[in-house]
Amino acid sequence: MNIPVVWVIGAPCSGKGTQSEKIAGKYGFKHIDPTFLVDIEIDTHTAAGKKFQQMRLTGQEIPLEEMVPLIEKELMGNRGGLKGLVIDGYPTNFDEAEILEHRIGTPDLIVALDVQEDITSRRTSRAGSVGRASVAEHRASTQPILTNYALITLQVNGEEEPDQVFEVISEHMDNLVKNRKQIKIGR
Repeated sequence: MNIPVVWVIGAPCSGKGTQSEKIAGKYGFKHIDPTFLVDIEIDTHTAAGKKFQQMRLTGQEIPLEEMVPLIEKELMGNRGGLKGLVIDGYPTNFDEAEILEHRIGTPDLIVALDVQEDITSRRTSRAGSVGRASVAEHRASTQPILTNYALITLQVNGEEEPDQVFEVISEHMDNLVKNRKQIKIGR
């Protein structure tokens, strides 16, 4: 894919969706939320949606590998006018990172939103969300991603106000869009 690809990752309620929307809005990138694509399949009662619904009813997580065809379909419907792509909330582990990289493309930037457990607990209770991974579980599963992609990973304090978080992200996004190539964050 010859467009910038951004992954936005973080613990539950860290602001991934908000920041993904802000990136999409400011830079004209296509916002892809794989979970939302699954919800559409379920709501429209497609064959895949019925399978996903059954998986959810039995408490199974839907593997990213099964969501990738939905992402690819979404991209094919927009291929002529894509300025960039922001993937919201994925990958959540290194296996998923490899899947996304091979099927969608190598990321140019990874935005890793960091929050403390008490913040996600407060935000989760306000949002009414249940059954999500803890911050510790998220950190353990994403550490290999942060290590492997350290040069293109921007770690941001997700506890700040959304506009403040986006200011930090925008500095790096501006550079990415301007140069249309991988940017080096650390090391």
